[in-house]
Amino acid sequence: MDCGRIQEKLTAYADGQLNPKERETVEEHLRVCPACRESALQAQRLSNLLVSVPALPVPTDLTAQIQAAVRNRSARSKIHRMPAIMVWWREASVPLRAAASFILVVTFALGTLMSLKITQATSRPLEPVVDYGLNSFAGAPDGSLEQAYLDLLTTSNGGEQ
Repeated sequence: MDCGRIQEKLTAYADGQLNPKERETVEEHLRVCPACRESALQAQRLSNLLVSVPALPVPTDLTAQIQAAVRNRSARSKIHRMPAIMVWWREASVPLRAAASFILVVTFALGTLMSLKITQATSRPLEPVVDYGLNSFAGAPDGSLEQAYLDLLTTSNGGEQ
């Protein structure tokens, strides 16, 4: 077996988790390979060290603490998905929400009144304004091509007088 496959099995070997056939294969390789033998010694030292460390006591309410943390995080993530105005509205006090609502109503009312006032002031029909941008032809002499163009464009019946 090559070193790469042996290296993958060294932790399980040090912890005594290999079946007898795999254990024998690893030991045969360790007899002939000094690099893997050194890695196996390090894995064994680490395993012994981990076994010697006392297990920490688990708090009795650990499950409840984890579930509460998940609920809080879930609630916060729902708030962060809302638009900022909705988050502000949820967290604002009742008087502040009432004041904001009042301001919105007054703003809409004033906007409506102002738009009515503007439409009443301009209710007379607008006179059509025709500007062909031909101001440069204004001084054209009679009989010139420029004057003919002006006559065609400014008469209402297509140039016939």
